[in-house]
Amino acid sequence: VLDVSKIAANKLKISPDAESITETLEKIQSMGKAMKKKKQLEVESIVSKNMPEFLMLDAPRLTQVLINILGNAIKFTDQGTVLLKAKWYPRPAGTVGGVE
Repeated sequence: VLDVSKIAANKLKISPDAESITETLEKIQSMGKAMKKKKQLEVESIVSKNMPEFLMLDAPRLTQVLINILGNAIKFTDQGTVLLKAKWYPRPAGTVGGVE
């Protein structure tokens, strides 16, 4: 669970590093498969083909947030597929791209 008091006090430390979003999502997907227990669910992840190999991100913090979201999705989904999808939106030259 995110430390809400640190966020409110503006004391949450983010430690970005060059990380592979593909590897991060694969780890989260694997954890999600373990979380689904006996439910008839598929847990999948998709990363857009134009995604840079490495992004500056805080992988442990991102993992914490996405596991929380994925856990809720699994909890409230009885059948079908839970999908983690990362899309890259390139920006014009001189600006920073974004991930959704």
